[in-house]
Amino acid sequence: MRNALSPALALGAPGPAPAGPARVRRPAFPTDLQAVPTAELNSLCNRVYRCLDRRQPAPGSLGRYYKIIDELDRRASSRRASAMGGHDVQGS
Repeated sequence: MRNALSPALALGAPGPAPAGPARVRRPAFPTDLQAVPTAELNSLCNRVYRCLDRRQPAPGSLGRYYKIIDELDRRASSRRASAMGGHDVQGS
């Protein structure tokens, strides 16, 4: 039986890159966080936080994290105000 390798591969020449696991692409950061369901926003917050914990976080990660936190805080304040009959909990 003959060697199935091409002559170039048999001589150690680089061949095509081995097929490895495909890199999973995350969807782009949402432009309108108000449209994102709260459960998904919490998940996104966790992913961005883990990114910030890396040695070299992706550029813009801190700003994205603050935007998510601001939106989650806004939602929590809105829920508290609704529970208090429309009055802001902090008295303003």
